[in-house]
Amino acid sequence: MAVERIDYIPGRAVAPCASVVALGFFDGVHLGHRALIFAARERADALGLPLSVFTFPAEDADMKRSAKRLYGTEKKLALLASLGVDYAYVCDFSAVAHISAED
Repeated sequence: MAVERIDYIPGRAVAPCASVVALGFFDGVHLGHRALIFAARERADALGLPLSVFTFPAEDADMKRSAKRLYGTEKKLALLASLGVDYAYVCDFSAVAHISAED
């Protein structure tokens, strides 16, 4: 099953429903990413909610400029779907870069 992609624009309500959300670039969907997603999946299941991720496009020029991309965005979303992610909020990093960690 494919993950439902939601192009996120700050200030615009786009959530189709309440969900548990894992935040990350998920630049390779490595073991650490998988551990985070599995923990979020367990929490989502316990609450009877879908699992979402909030991530950034692999092609985003403002994100990890020096990093070589392992996967394009569509491949990343396919990998996330294979791990049980229901929704993927995809946001350009420049749209949220100014927000502090506390906010």
